[in-house]
Amino acid sequence: MVLGHSYGGGRWFADGLHKGKRAICALTVGGREDIYADGGLYAPVEQILYPIHHGIFGFAGFSVLEPFVVYGPNRMDDTERADALGAWRKRLVTLDASRVLVNGP
Repeated sequence: MVLGHSYGGGRWFADGLHKGKRAICALTVGGREDIYADGGLYAPVEQILYPIHHGIFGFAGFSVLEPFVVYGPNRMDDTERADALGAWRKRLVTLDASRVLVNGP
């Protein structure tokens, strides 16, 4: 029952019900960063997430921030894992400086 709550009634994108709010995807992927790139085995993560960023978050009026991605956490040692957690912590406190992929109003 999101129709009317998160979207609908002529309210989408810049006029979406969630205008003024931000959204971010934070995720882990099993492979190395180089395989999620142009010419890699998979498309870049931002391209993979486009339907979510644009078609869900952007459609509902959110300003969509650049995703936070940890590549291959299953291959990380304790130091690398701690570094990834530190990078996430830093990202959270610097959200205002994040690149916006889909603009809200």
